[in-house]
Amino acid sequence: MGEVRLPGRRVLVVEDEAATALMIEKTLVESGYTVVGPVATVRGALSLLENEAIDRAILDLDLADGKVGPVAEVLIKRGIRFVITTGHEPSRIEVSYGQIPAIAKVFDLNELLDKLEDTVDRSHDRRDSPPSSY
Repeated sequence: MGEVRLPGRRVLVVEDEAATALMIEKTLVESGYTVVGPVATVRGALSLLENEAIDRAILDLDLADGKVGPVAEVLIKRGIRFVITTGHEPSRIEVSYGQIPAIAKVFDLNELLDKLEDTVDRSHDRRDSPPSSY
């Protein structure tokens, strides 16, 4: 690890499993990112988005207080790219959410960083809004 992939980028981490959130946070910091959060709820993430500037995000699909959809909608409207982590089949998520990259838990941290980095160059049509089942 230790490779700075997107130096100085501020990444919002939304994850309700404490051990997973800490693992993601540690990996991001070691890779040169600045972590915003982590937070475990939709409400917490929306609050951070009101008060913090972010460049990217990693979102757990299912949170303690519901699906992450409202957070994803804000990110899409702002043109902020993100990765979804999920216990579901990622291909099902990618079909449902368009071009948003998804990764299955338990994931390889390097694969997660690669997907996060790939969001920089990915062409993403922000006019498409996510389905309400987000």
